[in-house]
Amino acid sequence: MFNRLLYFWSVSLMQVVACPCALGLATPTAMLVGTSLGATKGLLLRGGNILEQFSMADTVVFDKTGTLTVGKPVVTKVFATSRYERNVDSQTNSHGNYSENEILKFAAAVESNTVHPVGKAIVEAARAVNGHSLKVVSHINNQFKQIK
Repeated sequence: MFNRLLYFWSVSLMQVVACPCALGLATPTAMLVGTSLGATKGLLLRGGNILEQFSMADTVVFDKTGTLTVGKPVVTKVFATSRYERNVDSQTNSHGNYSENEILKFAAAVESNTVHPVGKAIVEAARAVNGHSLKVVSHINNQFKQIK
């Protein structure tokens, strides 16, 4: 009978030869529309080739910098472990481990002068839970390094 695949390729080839501009304009236009729609949804791509490579992706990995997130980290849980035991004070009768709220308050004090999004999230979470923060007397913030 008829070889349908041969006819399909023949018609496609004839269309490309007869009007190459249609395909030459259609591909970049589709890429432009795809990246524009992605940008309106908050997805920023470096180029159209990345959009083409999405079809081959079988795994998406999220990192802690907010690159693939909303860009506004949020503290969802604080864990207090027994490693951070407070000194027993007989006058105030305080003993045992620090609570999650106390650890969050201490972390917020350390991060109170930072510009990093994770530090800001810690400070916001502490304000929501504790209402106030500890006063930081002195700090040194080396950009992209540790806080001393």
